[in-house]
Amino acid sequence: MKKKFESEIRILIDDMGEFLKKMESFNSKVIYYYKFNDHIYLPKNPSSNWDPNRKTMRIREHLLPDKVSRILFTENDIISGKTFQFKQSKFPEGKIELYKGDKKSAEILLLSWDFQPHFTIKKTSGKLFEILRPLKFIVALEQIDQLGYSAEIELWGEDLTKIENTFLEIISLLDIPMENVTSNTLPYIVAEHLDLLKFD
Repeated sequence: MKKKFESEIRILIDDMGEFLKKMESFNSKVIYYYKFNDHIYLPKNPSSNWDPNRKTMRIREHLLPDKVSRILFTENDIISGKTFQFKQSKFPEGKIELYKGDKKSAEILLLSWDFQPHFTIKKTSGKLFEILRPLKFIVALEQIDQLGYSAEIELWGEDLTKIENTFLEIISLLDIPMENVTSNTLPYIVAEHLDLLKFD
């Protein structure tokens, strides 16, 4: 059974070639390919507490390997560790799946719940790299239409100190500058990039 609570950090990649060389140096292997669009929705009357770093309602339109759409709700806490911040899901299972089926029905459902489309994140290429030594972890490397390449590291568990220390070990192994590590969610990063953080 998967452990409770999903914690994540996102890594902004300056040099894709160097990052891939680092992956090769660990004899990593690609275990999964994916591609999808995340259609981000907001309540029709969003309030200041609907912060995309804290709450996200989306239709995830899968394009590869499966063609199915899901309504996903996420709520996060921002954890301030001794060294840096990371985000952790408020719900034990991480993302909450509210619907799975065709995209049109998902759109109708969200409209009936008084949500409206805000913007779309297009993940045009995604790969999961599995690394077994010297530490076992998975890196999600993604090409995002609006931003270019970034990577995501996800850990599960309830021991915040252990999670922070594992993140630090991974960051060190990947030789990533701390200024390239963020606790911000991808919806927040893209909304900021598109100047969509202010609610009218």
